Amino acid sequence: MKEVIFFFVAAMSVSMVYGQATCTADADGTGSSSFTASTSGIWTATNGATCPPTSTFTGEVVIDVGTNDTFTWDYDLDMTGDMTITMANGAEIIYDSDINVTGNIPLTNGGSSTLTVNVGSTLNVIAGTNGDMGDATNNNVTFVINGALSVDGTLSGKNGNGFDGSGTISAGSLDFFGEPECTAGGGCPAITVIGSCEPSGSTFCTGVVTPIVLTYFGAKSLENAVELTWTTASEENNDYFTLERSSNGLDYHELTRVDGAGNSFEALNYSYQDKNPYQGVSYYRLKQTDYDGTNETFKVVAVEFYGKATAVKVMQTLGGGNELLIHNNLDEENIAYIYDMTGRGGMIGSLKVGENYIDLNQLNAQSGMYTLRVVNVLGKTLATQKFVVQ
Repeated sequence: MKEVIFFFVAAMSVSMVYGQATCTADADGTGSSSFTASTSGIWTATNGATCPPTSTFTGEVVIDVGTNDTFTWDYDLDMTGDMTITMANGAEIIYDSDINVTGNIPLTNGGSSTLTVNVGSTLNVIAGTNGDMGDATNNNVTFVINGALSVDGTLSGKNGNGFDGSGTISAGSLDFFGEPECTAGGGCPAITVIGSCEPSGSTFCTGVVTPIVLTYFGAKSLENAVELTWTTASEENNDYFTLERSSNGLDYHELTRVDGAGNSFEALNYSYQDKNPYQGVSYYRLKQTDYDGTNETFKVVAVEFYGKATAVKVMQTLGGGNELLIHNNLDEENIAYIYDMTGRGGMIGSLKVGENYIDLNQLNAQSGMYTLRVVNVLGKTLATQKFVVQ
């Protein structure tokens, strides 16, 4: 039986570069106004840097990037409140981590500036208030998206905005003036527009639109079935979903079809119960098909199923019947006993959660019928099962 050991590493201080200034954060914070070096007892800074929080935060975060300066955000954050960004001419802000902002991101600039989301990083603007990003009077901002930018509300700007990168952009709606397009000679992020897009004739607005936005797909084991659930944030021309199942993760077969919503701009939840799942590990895959037959395949999820009646199961005998593989599907370690048909036997040790191997040679077990009994630390019987030794 393999043993997995998890190592937990405590978070230490994190440093960021703000122009030539260094900002160090060593704890989480809460507050209702902008965090700066001079107003917080938690943050320290040099050369007048404005310090954002670490890990979690409630309040407003202000980032003020000077002329030709670069501000790099290099640690994960979940925050509730507005992240206000002001950039001078030639300024750049780089997101090199995962940021979840439940609020708005007002974005103003004093000249040509750049907002970058690096590969492997995400910037999510979540509709706590409005979930908007940008400014209707904002000019000459280039969005370089090599990771993912997701805006629940409206992503907006005015003149001279450009888009570059090989990542993804999704938005509830787009509101730009002057037909923003991908920068000349650069890349173009894959674009999903859930609602309206202004101006309707721009190259940006006619970018890649995915048929559905899938936000969740999962499976869990119930008493007598496996339940599969998934959620979409939006759907466009979605005819139906196909659930596929596999016992080895390689060969999949259709399990069922579930009708899609066609077109929807709100979150929809779906579920299906597989009432005849495989024993042991099963793999499930979700596919989506448009009205025109175009389809897309999404992630695979795995789940273990043994059922209530098989909380502890002798899965098989190995090595010519001299070794048992017992799967303990209970929630904790318990004590196991083995008895023959005459009642002779006794405790063989503890069963850990998951796979357990029992060497019958050490028990001097003869051919015949045996009973496995599992009890908790108080002596209460939790499960019994008969098995045969050849």
